Amino acid sequence: MDGFYGDDSDNTCKPCYDNCETCTGPSSTECLSCIDLWFLHGTECINPCPSGYYGDMRHCYKCFVWCAECHGGLNGECDSCNAPFFLDTDGVTCVEVCEDGYYGDETTRQCTVCDTTCCTCDGPSETECTSCCNDRWKSGSSCVTICPDGTYPEDSTMTCDDCDDTCATCNCAHSDCCLTCEAPYYLSGTECIKTCPTGYFGNTVTRTCDPCMDTCETCVNDY
Repeated sequence: MDGFYGDDSDNTCKPCYDNCETCTGPSSTECLSCIDLWFLHGTECINPCPSGYYGDMRHCYKCFVWCAECHGGLNGECDSCNAPFFLDTDGVTCVEVCEDGYYGDETTRQCTVCDTTCCTCDGPSETECTSCCNDRWKSGSSCVTICPDGTYPEDSTMTCDDCDDTCATCNCAHSDCCLTCEAPYYLSGTECIKTCPTGYFGNTVTRTCDPCMDTCETCVNDY
């Protein structure tokens, strides 16, 4: 009968351990089934089930292999995840890669939201972006609305790419895309040059080639 086992040494029925429903002997590790609210794990009735298992129908069953903790046997019934997986934003699914706008936190093993300036990232701060969107361009590991001097916004990659070495600021990568220049260069049209053409002089304040007075063929300023 339930709750007892047959002791062959004296041919009597003796009680199982308290939480065993059926058993083969008196100890806590000789259970065959468990009473309500307890779960059979091997030959022992326990509550709760150990890590990596969940309790159902008075048995401990293994979690899905990606789950570290779970409340059911499917990926979609996870409570936490084994490395290298991360708990998705739905709170129950383990994933290999977090969706855009989230990164895999190696400590919590959860998909955690990126900084709002990042499209994708590998950490929570504004300096840990891996890609940009929403009219922002990637400069180093940040997403910016205005690219710093010496770079220009490349829309095809949403990155701040380097200007030509002669340009201080620019709108493309070529030497004829300069907007401003730094010493020793002067802006002539859309190029930065060291010597201004005849009829122009190098303005050391604006770093531009400015026209001489009409009466001058060459000059060092405009008067």
